[in-house]
Amino acid sequence: MDEGDIFIGYTNQNGFFMTTYDCFPIYEDVILSAVFTTMEDISGNDQLVKSNTIDFASFKLPEGYLESEYSWLEYYEFYRTLLILNTASINDFSTYRTQNFVSYLSRLNHVGVQYFYIKPQVLYFSSGNPYPYTSSLSFYGDFEEGMEVQFKIPEELQGFTNYRLFHLDEDQDTLIETTLDTTTWILTFKSHRFSPYALIYDLPTGEPIPDTNGPVNMGLFLILAGIMLQLIDRKLKA
Repeated sequence: MDEGDIFIGYTNQNGFFMTTYDCFPIYEDVILSAVFTTMEDISGNDQLVKSNTIDFASFKLPEGYLESEYSWLEYYEFYRTLLILNTASINDFSTYRTQNFVSYLSRLNHVGVQYFYIKPQVLYFSSGNPYPYTSSLSFYGDFEEGMEVQFKIPEELQGFTNYRLFHLDEDQDTLIETTLDTTTWILTFKSHRFSPYALIYDLPTGEPIPDTNGPVNMGLFLILAGIMLQLIDRKLKA
């Protein structure tokens, strides 16, 4: 792959960054979709961030992490670390990974929620191949504290209170310790757990619960269903 070429990339259903097997030279006025980046950009950056709607995101790996845990990368032509950080909906995740959290949300009043897909990877290139290989980053042992991630809360989610970030796992939902700068609206946290996450926040009293992510309204749905069943039961007994 030469500078000036591009490769086409996408994130598959398992969160892995995938590429095509071909490079395409850049021509004037050519319209392409799903363009990830140029080779020149990759060559000049040690860390890459891919996001769909987040204005700013960054990450910091533990010192000595790649040298210790991924020493085999030195045998490749070069490599770059990548953080995928996308907003998502509840439908993007498996039910068994989120059903506990959905149940938790149903018991809360006046909260909003935004789901995120967060996954760190490394792209590594071998000589003669025009596309990168990918590997997920994992944190164990001396590096169990994980990596630091920062991202700017989307503008439409700013201005609320009591932001809490949860990692949604198969067995439990873990509250992640965060720091929020309300001047820049940049959220910072450390974690070795990745994908999926949910950011919840308190809405002003009396403000309607948004329905952009579905599960937030589940509690209201259950309440209404209970009322309807009681009315039906009373009519049958009358």
